Amino acid sequence: MQQCSILLQSAMGFKVCASDIQALGALKAMKDINCRVPIIGFDDIPMSRFLGLSTMRQPMYEMGTLALEKLFDRIQNKDKLISHTVFSPELVVRDSSLVVH
Repeated sequence: MQQCSILLQSAMGFKVCASDIQALGALKAMKDINCRVPIIGFDDIPMSRFLGLSTMRQPMYEMGTLALEKLFDRIQNKDKLISHTVFSPELVVRDSSLVVH
């Protein structure tokens, strides 16, 4: 359990990962040492739903579609100004972020 307390201290009681793949790896490592720390990933890959990983869902299809539209538009119109689009992720709460007492 020493590893768990070290993890808790370094993670300030929770863990946020840059991707769901990293978060799933962290969940496996915590399971191996019988430790539970609230954790959240980013991307909402399909496997996250089945393993109960909380995550930030990005509108990936819309992001990809818009990127291609902008690319084709720039290819056809080289004078077209570059534009930026901001997408807002959606919090998806599942078992991995629930506090265990």
